[in-house]
Amino acid sequence: MKAKDKIKVLFRLRSLEMGGVQRVILDLLRNLPKDKFDITLMLNLYQGELVSEIPKDIKLITLAKGKEYFSKNKIINSLQLILRRIKLKFYAIFPSIIYPEKYDLEIAPSYTEFEMVLNSPNKNSRKIGWFHSDVSYDTDKNRVMKRINLMKKFDWICTN
Repeated sequence: MKAKDKIKVLFRLRSLEMGGVQRVILDLLRNLPKDKFDITLMLNLYQGELVSEIPKDIKLITLAKGKEYFSKNKIINSLQLILRRIKLKFYAIFPSIIYPEKYDLEIAPSYTEFEMVLNSPNKNSRKIGWFHSDVSYDTDKNRVMKRINLMKKFDWICTN
């Protein structure tokens, strides 16, 4: 299959800090057929114990460095965190800056990435939301309704 015939897929994640969702995504990245999919992983933060497990053949986009790359000096560290927050807020307001290409599928592996994927400048891409939780565990009904309303905006929702 030619590169132009491959399905272009973008996975959005906050970071690769240890977690079940992150492990599942890394497993998918390792096992999805590369002859059918052109895969990109976009991390808001290049951070977490699992960063070293990103397959080498996956395109990687990182928006900001993780805390482990910051200064140990409290004042400098605070400034780095403030600047990182401003940078990520800027990207949230102007997402077209961080998208180097168009994707056929954009996947939000958990509800924390729902808004990021739904606000993508790629209006023609199919959006997939993946919900790994049980909404009944959250006692904040407004937050639950917000997540449910976001789920309604996706082309497909996966649950487990």
